[in-house]
Amino acid sequence: MILLRKAVSKMMYNADFKSLFISDNEYKDEHLRSNYNLLFKLTAQKEKELNKDISNFTVSEIIDFYKTVIFTSSYSYLVVIHNRLKNYAQYSLEHNMITDHQNHFNEIDNDIIYACINIGEAQRKYITREALIKILNRMPNPSDQFLCLALFEGVGGAKLIDLSDLYPDSIKGNEITLLSGRTLLISDELVQYAMKSKDEYEYYPPTIASGCKRDKFYYDPGDRRIIKRMTNSKNDTFTVSSLITRLKRLRYYFDDYHIDPTSLKESGRFDYIMNLYNQGNDNYESVRKCIEVNIDIIEYRYGTIRNNLNAYMRKIGAYLDEKMKQDN
Repeated sequence: MILLRKAVSKMMYNADFKSLFISDNEYKDEHLRSNYNLLFKLTAQKEKELNKDISNFTVSEIIDFYKTVIFTSSYSYLVVIHNRLKNYAQYSLEHNMITDHQNHFNEIDNDIIYACINIGEAQRKYITREALIKILNRMPNPSDQFLCLALFEGVGGAKLIDLSDLYPDSIKGNEITLLSGRTLLISDELVQYAMKSKDEYEYYPPTIASGCKRDKFYYDPGDRRIIKRMTNSKNDTFTVSSLITRLKRLRYYFDDYHIDPTSLKESGRFDYIMNLYNQGNDNYESVRKCIEVNIDIIEYRYGTIRNNLNAYMRKIGAYLDEKMKQDN
């Protein structure tokens, strides 16, 4: 414990007590200890400014901390941060470290937390189908076009596994049958990308360093998959991680944060919901009702949200408000 205190003393405010909290029997888990170490380095900035431990923050000071220091667009992430700080404040209360003997984190409810997220950043997480197609039209490789639109249309499945071993005969008309056993209707554009991708036997890596004279990676000529394994791969097994790496390179090259597995999937889910809704007088409650009525087909394509539908509605709320303003 002494070594731990010395290691963190220069980075934490009220380091001795926080080290005691981290080292307590309740926090033996290595991952949790690491998370608290990082969190307390983050709180130190505001604690030094106000000259008091975060467990003594008032409600208004907690809100300001969330808005200015945490500064996140993720509701779920902020909930995690809040719960950890609430636990720490309770520990501080039990050890008589709070001046007014109140854990003010208990006064912060979900509505207050939602009001603290960065709405502008939240809105940026979603991309329309039309905007995505414009980006895809700039990509030289059909397999990249297929990969991105497939994620948008919910074809990826859990951890992208349904894209790892996909053959042309999986597609009949606009229907695709996947490794997981799911059968989905897909768009004409995705079918076209798939047919071009199956005949793609050279690949231009999207790296800024290669510029216009990009080196070609040649596919295995015997590979008939829609997304193929490169011949220069050290591993004969197709891995989902290679798809993640490919998406990262695309995101950096095209300088667009939407080229990300989560962003593409969530943007596609929202687009799918709004196509199901497709009514005149948009409002929050009617969209929620549409989700509840169609929850089975939405989750079949994009995964589970029913277990925490309130949180999902809060997550899409800002973007939904903006879309309704534009539509009206």
